[in-house]
Amino acid sequence: MHGSSAFPQPEFILLTLLLKMGVIAALASVMARSKTFENLLFVERKDFKEKMILVFLLGIPLGVGEGARLLLNYAAADVSLEGSFLIGLLGGYVTGGVTGGVLGLLPLFRKEWLSPLMLAIAGLLGGLLRALCKNKEDLWHFSPFFDLNIYRSLRNALTFRNVDWQLILLASTVGIEALRLFLVRLHRSSIWLYSQNSSTPWIVFCILISTPMAIGIALKVWNSRRVEVKLEEQERLVMQARLDALKNQINPHFLFNTLNSIASLIRTHPEDARGMVYKLSNLLRKLLKTRNNFVTLKEELDSIDDYLDIEVTRFGPEKLRVVKSIDPATLDQTVPSMILQPIIENSIKHGISPKIDGGTVQIRAYRNDGHLIIQVSDDGVGMALNHPQSERFGGIGIANVNERLRVVYGDDFQLQLQSEPGKGTVTQIRIPELEAVPSRK
Repeated sequence: MHGSSAFPQPEFILLTLLLKMGVIAALASVMARSKTFENLLFVERKDFKEKMILVFLLGIPLGVGEGARLLLNYAAADVSLEGSFLIGLLGGYVTGGVTGGVLGLLPLFRKEWLSPLMLAIAGLLGGLLRALCKNKEDLWHFSPFFDLNIYRSLRNALTFRNVDWQLILLASTVGIEALRLFLVRLHRSSIWLYSQNSSTPWIVFCILISTPMAIGIALKVWNSRRVEVKLEEQERLVMQARLDALKNQINPHFLFNTLNSIASLIRTHPEDARGMVYKLSNLLRKLLKTRNNFVTLKEELDSIDDYLDIEVTRFGPEKLRVVKSIDPATLDQTVPSMILQPIIENSIKHGISPKIDGGTVQIRAYRNDGHLIIQVSDDGVGMALNHPQSERFGGIGIANVNERLRVVYGDDFQLQLQSEPGKGTVTQIRIPELEAVPSRK
């Protein structure tokens, strides 16, 4: 190796190898935090632009590491061999070979004439293994530490059954380092190629095993990030499925009650029934038009208007009155869709309907301390706290709302119901503010 040290040669080599592990672990961790690089980890067939991005993101820090070795004599920063192999493993043999060859140009200033060839071979080997591996997930599971039955793995490889890619990757990464050591010793006098070198057998073993360890560390860090992203995506899909199921539970419940209301008017007030059918069709059209589980408060209120028109027609404007007090600043806030209809239905069905002279339903919305507050109140018959209807927030619809809010916001929400017999009921939702992002057209 170039340069000298106060440390004894074996200890200095071991220290350099350990520092190299830290360098590649740090580089892999920094790369894993990049959203651009994270997206590349999930692309199996990369186009030219994606390969260039990969080369740019990994090639620059690898070149800086080579520069640190050449200018500062800091050998631990040079992970160009491992990096070239990784670029080939991620981007293919052409990308790996070309990138390795380019990285090898810088050491030519130190007369390391074999560097471009050595790094190009490393990149080509990584890309070749990627091309041969049918299940690319096998590459991500590589680790130099695993329980290995050598006989079984070799037998399967020779008979082309259940090829053990752990063994192939281990042999390839050790082999590429062994080739570099061989070339270094072959041209020792002219120093045509850089590598750690020693005459002590166990130190040579450490040098050989350091390459698969460094490559395995990078793959483990990146695969951990891939697993995290996949788990986040699975969690999102599970939440989406739960929201869809809960939303579908509300729609039939609402439809059943509305059809009953229409049926009660067909004989006595056919024109009103016809108007209700028209409004119901408008409401259903809106529900079927989009599968969004989140809408703005303005969109939610527009949907509620159709429902309220149906109920006002059913009860008569003299018995059911609706008052709105909506802060304009809340209209762009995002809320779960179909979140108000069950609450308003509960007020009408259990509060206003039993009352002989009817009553008023009031809807309020305002902002308070970073939260959106929505209140639905009525001056109906109310109920006692120990009334059966007070359980699960007033039946299927309100229980559904509570569950949807819990799924979306976790513990960061409140759904409160206050009621007194003869005075009415107040239902309040408190959720974090979240302004809708304008859609791109």
